Amino acid sequence: TDPEVGDNILVGMALGPPSQVVKTRSFLEATIVNSWHGLAVIPRVDDMEIRLAHDGFVVVRPDGLELANVAGSGANGGFATNAPGFVDFDNWRMGPQSSFVQNLDKLKRLAAVEANDMTKGFVAQTDLAKFYLAWEMPHEALGVVRTIKATNPEAAHTAQIIGLQGIAQTAMLRGREALETLSALELTDDAASQLWAAMAAMQSGDPAEARKRFEGGASALAGFSKEQQAKFLLNEAIAAYQLEDFVAAQLNAERAKALATQENTKELASLIRAQVDGKTGNAAAAISALDELAKSHSDEIRARAVFAKAMLDVSQDGSKRAASIAKLDGLRYDWRGDDLELDILRN
Repeated sequence: TDPEVGDNILVGMALGPPSQVVKTRSFLEATIVNSWHGLAVIPRVDDMEIRLAHDGFVVVRPDGLELANVAGSGANGGFATNAPGFVDFDNWRMGPQSSFVQNLDKLKRLAAVEANDMTKGFVAQTDLAKFYLAWEMPHEALGVVRTIKATNPEAAHTAQIIGLQGIAQTAMLRGREALETLSALELTDDAASQLWAAMAAMQSGDPAEARKRFEGGASALAGFSKEQQAKFLLNEAIAAYQLEDFVAAQLNAERAKALATQENTKELASLIRAQVDGKTGNAAAAISALDELAKSHSDEIRARAVFAKAMLDVSQDGSKRAASIAKLDGLRYDWRGDDLELDILRN
């Protein structure tokens, strides 16, 4: 066990000749750490083992591994867990919600104690910003990032701080600011940052740029939690739909739904799939799905489903125009404040 961060590390002690792992690789179930000699693995599951083989070591689980499912298994596949654009939602939360206040107090105290030490203070404040991001508190995370930049000017130009700033801005729906931040030269080679940039581009109303950024970040996709993978894929599905690439929109919506762990994300994926069906001549399937989504517990999902159904009805049967207008008029009072409200007003 690493005494400083508490990680459990599986170690394979190798005899000569020297055998090194040149580059840290991050997979769904483990991170294989770069080493000068031998093998070091940080598992993300409890039942992983390293076993001796005739020519080295093998990493195993009782029911097999999913390591091969990592996106981008080519020459530049995978990415390190310290990549500027990587958010480790599970580990950065430091435990369950019941421990939130205790852990937050601990991080705040540490940041205050180490404030006068440039190196330790930077680490402590960065950990606090990561904690906020993992708990979906981007305003607080951005506040910490600004403090770091104000007290440690050299840190302002590091990829790590620029990445944290861009991710926080994306989570705050400040698309244009986030895209500018995430376009910094320091992040050019960071695939994980490109996934956040894809989301920022969609927030900025640029689906073509979003698809370009997603392509640049695809090799990092599988390193994230399943829910975050689903959100990135859903963003790509929406971009593809807006550009009328309905095959890609359907494929990514289905992938997003399969990975999603939150009901709202699953329903948004179903909504995109239904809209694709409506555009590709499968109106019956679209109407059935939209009627079901209109019963959602989520106000947003209900409103989007009603809007999509109204627009589909008009496209299928002009005589339903009056009824559809009445539905859209009602939506003006039910949902406000984002792209859906603008679409309602336009139609």
